[in-house]
Amino acid sequence: MEKNAPKFNLNKKLLAIAGGVLAVVILAVVLLWPANIVSELKVEAGRESISANEFRKADKGIDAQFVSDMTAVDLKTPGTYPVQVQYKNKTYDCTIVVEDTLAPEGKVHNVSVYSGQPLKPEDFVTDITDATAVTVSWKPEPNLTVEAQTLMTIILTDAAGNQSEYEAVLSVFVDNGVPQLTGVDAIFTYIGTEPDYLDGVTAMDDRDVALEITVDSSKVDLNAVGTYDITYSVTDAAGNTTTVPSTVTVTDDNTAPTIQGVHDISLYLGSAVSYRSGVVVSDDKDPSPKLDIDSSQVDLSNPGTYPLVYTARDMTGNETRLEVTVTVAEKPTTYVEEEVINTKADELLKKIVTEDMTAEAKVKAIYAYVRSHYTYSGHSDKTDWLQGAYVMMTEGQGDCFNYYAITKLLLERCGIPNIDVRKVRNHAEDSDHYWSLVSVDGGQTYYHLDTTPRVGDGDDFCLVTDAFLDAYSAANKNCHNRDKSLYPATPEA
Repeated sequence: MEKNAPKFNLNKKLLAIAGGVLAVVILAVVLLWPANIVSELKVEAGRESISANEFRKADKGIDAQFVSDMTAVDLKTPGTYPVQVQYKNKTYDCTIVVEDTLAPEGKVHNVSVYSGQPLKPEDFVTDITDATAVTVSWKPEPNLTVEAQTLMTIILTDAAGNQSEYEAVLSVFVDNGVPQLTGVDAIFTYIGTEPDYLDGVTAMDDRDVALEITVDSSKVDLNAVGTYDITYSVTDAAGNTTTVPSTVTVTDDNTAPTIQGVHDISLYLGSAVSYRSGVVVSDDKDPSPKLDIDSSQVDLSNPGTYPLVYTARDMTGNETRLEVTVTVAEKPTTYVEEEVINTKADELLKKIVTEDMTAEAKVKAIYAYVRSHYTYSGHSDKTDWLQGAYVMMTEGQGDCFNYYAITKLLLERCGIPNIDVRKVRNHAEDSDHYWSLVSVDGGQTYYHLDTTPRVGDGDDFCLVTDAFLDAYSAANKNCHNRDKSLYPATPEA
């Protein structure tokens, strides 16, 4: 027993020595570290800034300063950040401990969805606030296939693991109503021309307002003539789908559109002009060919003769181009402003037509009035048709230009579509002649209207056909000879 005693005593000595060393170290730290500076500072994550004075414990009249790079300290991210603090001309190694001890907050609301509609936990929450990134989860896992109401627990968890829980009601409704497609019609296009498949096509649903229409045109070959099947589809949020079949017919088109009703124009300096008035553009396949009018070289403020270019294009790029001239002349001393002329014409129309008349009845009334109230006489200035119409209204007489002009003015004021027609002179000694093509159905069809008095058979030229006019012209020295390519053909009867 006595042999083991020295060993026990040795261990006790070693423990005593270690304890003494530790005490010396602690005493040294206490003696070396100033009592008025803390070595560690804990702050809540999310602060905007921090001051070195927060490390002081006393001597508040003396400022402490950071001497290390503070850009490395992220007050929004939890962690331990070493810093150096200078105080009373000494620099100390300290640490800033950024902690996140607060649970995130948010505004939670109830949610209603239709079966099949996408849903995520974030749909329940708005205005989330926390110093760190927040994830949203829920319990229980919602069943979006059955119509029901479920009390949901919405969980907000920040990067430090702090959590907050809220309750909200999820309402699921079953949607069995299929969406509707309208405006699906057969499509006609031309080789090489991609049609607008969705033009005029709309989708509606009793619940879903955000509907996307898809078109399966994979069978269409735009490079080959033929008729091809296409399919329109629309699916609502609940997965209900509607499909509608249709066709695309691809045809060949090498024919350019026609431009009709285009003539050389003459007018007085400063007068208003409508280059599109009476101009008709048509195409054998394109129902809506485009018309461009280039008047960039026309100067209505200076006398002269200028080019005016009409260009018509169909959807396949076929093009027709016509160039005419615009002649601008100085105003005569007898010039009357358009407003004055229109006012006088409107007063005259009160004697001729009534508002309840059809377009056809108005045309016939205008024809009868002009024929019976004006006298054919002499030769007129044909520079401006409006001035020619005013001469007829005030003087009561004029030549074929005046008859055409007063008729045109009255038609225009009634809103009746009309096209100017001019005789083609085959010989220098041939006389000029002017009349109109008139539509009583809104521009769909046109008939000839010539109010200039004629003698002999066929004196009635109110709404007559090409055949009637051609027969009369052939029997009367080609008095109505015209370039038929410039005008729409009339119905046969």
